[in-house]
Amino acid sequence: MLSCFLFYFESVFVQFFSLVYFPDMTIVPRFLLLSLFFVNVYYDKKASFIYAVIFRGFFMMFIIQRFLECICICCLDCFYLFSKASRGFDTNVVFTSFLSLLGLMIGEFILYAFHLMIQNTSVTFQEFLLERLVPTIVLNAIILLLFSYPFKQFLLWIRKRILDI
Repeated sequence: MLSCFLFYFESVFVQFFSLVYFPDMTIVPRFLLLSLFFVNVYYDKKASFIYAVIFRGFFMMFIIQRFLECICICCLDCFYLFSKASRGFDTNVVFTSFLSLLGLMIGEFILYAFHLMIQNTSVTFQEFLLERLVPTIVLNAIILLLFSYPFKQFLLWIRKRILDI
């Protein structure tokens, strides 16, 4: 239920916040992706992959463009690499937040590279860095700073209650 809310809230956030207050920057909230990273670490890896595939389907339903399928598959690959990276390290909230932002940054670079490859953008690399990547990372870092610890505690509580681990 929370994932559906985050999926919906991303577009609402863009419509009512970033377009009004920051019209010269492209701020991309990735609340769902960040929450799936946390579900992967603190709740259940299998459930997080199932949610990732389901929401990939939702993205494909709402955004009917063929090249985005490749991007979604790349995001699933980044998600898988995040899962492997988080397995071998301490799972404190700071490290998980850092890995989440790193995964988000890699995903944004893949997205930009793909748009360059198919010649679907006229944005230079410097414009991409200053007008899209930095504002996106800053926004998502602020969200992680505010909500990562309560979300971690919530996921651990659900894990204890449902999975009895």
